[in-house]
Amino acid sequence: MPKGDRSHLAGAQMPKGDRSLLATAHAGNDKDAKRRAAKAGAGVDDKPRRGKFSKLLLIIGILLILAAAAIVGWLFWQHWQNQQDYQSVQAVAGANQPVAGSTAAKGKWNLDKTINWTALRKRNPEVVGWVVVPGTKINYPVVQSKNNQDYLHQNFDKQSSVYGCVFNDYQGDPRLAGQVNIIYGHDMRDGSMFAGLNKFTDASYLAKHRTIWLFTPWMTYQLQANKCKKVYGSSTSFRSRLADPLDPGKPKEYDFVTCWAPDDSYRVAIISTVINQKVPSNYVG
Repeated sequence: MPKGDRSHLAGAQMPKGDRSLLATAHAGNDKDAKRRAAKAGAGVDDKPRRGKFSKLLLIIGILLILAAAAIVGWLFWQHWQNQQDYQSVQAVAGANQPVAGSTAAKGKWNLDKTINWTALRKRNPEVVGWVVVPGTKINYPVVQSKNNQDYLHQNFDKQSSVYGCVFNDYQGDPRLAGQVNIIYGHDMRDGSMFAGLNKFTDASYLAKHRTIWLFTPWMTYQLQANKCKKVYGSSTSFRSRLADPLDPGKPKEYDFVTCWAPDDSYRVAIISTVINQKVPSNYVG
């Protein structure tokens, strides 16, 4: 370009309006750059935060798994311990043969069967009987305390246990010879204690499994299960029958109930009566 033309351009000035537009464009570009930089910085800052949060969730998940495993392990241990406890009691009583109702135990339970009451009383003086319900796991000692709370939370050896122990109502006859006798046991989810009574809610099952054996130091009873009914914990009429006087013209009634409770939740009750009885050969006064 000729020198004169370059001088002309060098001395030329941009119109004021154009300078304003250029400044605005530069400012806009600067703002966009700042926004992009801010976003990029935020992304960089969020990565450590997201990493820490993920680690926290992982730790919480592991702790929850460990807690669940501990609970399951504790439940299995309790079940195993309860089995060991009552197998030991059955061995002492001489009632540790195959569960009644099985092929191996067919004919085992009868009026001539005896229980070692002397050994049981040494282990727990509050023992008053032994109940067997063929076809179920029910093969347990029966105790009686001064209230209906003690054996809700302790086993035959009076050790703390969620399984408790089968017990005669504290207002019932201590020899299990009243006109009406009520015996309780926990309804455990693992099928132990009195959970087997739930089978009798099926009318067809009840019709085929009538016999219940109740052994006491003074008498052996062969009982017949007559019906299954729901009993509410707050019902006073059900327990009030414990005061019924003996009636020679009526068979004694034995009610087996899935756990005593003062609330309104219902319990399964098997109502049975005596069809045969015999003084045991090892009668204990």
